[in-house]
Amino acid sequence: MLRDMSLAAGVGTVQVQWRTAMGESGTLASKTIRIPPLHRPLVAVELIDLPPEVHLGKAFSARVRVTNNTQGPLQLQLHWGLGVEHGVLVNGPSVYAIGSVGTGKLGEWTGNVQLLPVAPGLFSLTGVKVTDLQNAKNFSQPSIGELFVKDAGAGQPAPPT
Repeated sequence: MLRDMSLAAGVGTVQVQWRTAMGESGTLASKTIRIPPLHRPLVAVELIDLPPEVHLGKAFSARVRVTNNTQGPLQLQLHWGLGVEHGVLVNGPSVYAIGSVGTGKLGEWTGNVQLLPVAPGLFSLTGVKVTDLQNAKNFSQPSIGELFVKDAGAGQPAPPT
């Protein structure tokens, strides 16, 4: 629950007016209705442009977007903590030096990552964090996406890459 309602946006009031069959009227009005602001993480990581199908043992490329929602630029480094328990391994470096990421329209960085599915099933991709190298601050990420890995050996062969 939002404790500081001063951060909430006022969207208006509700006012109800009526008149009875005998001609009596009445009015009921609410106080200003406030909506709490949406929570945005300070630094967000998400996978974008995932392939429509992912097959066990076939490496694939995905795009990753890192967004800086803070008030100033950050010097960022991306750490992939994906392991076998996530069903997917990073096929390449597990740490990327992103560099300076601004704010506002300049607050996004996109890059590619190679992933290798090592187990079939539906997996939530967690264990990713971003570090601000100037302030030595970590921004742990919740799940950055879900991925369903098909087992090519269970029914049909995997398509050639």
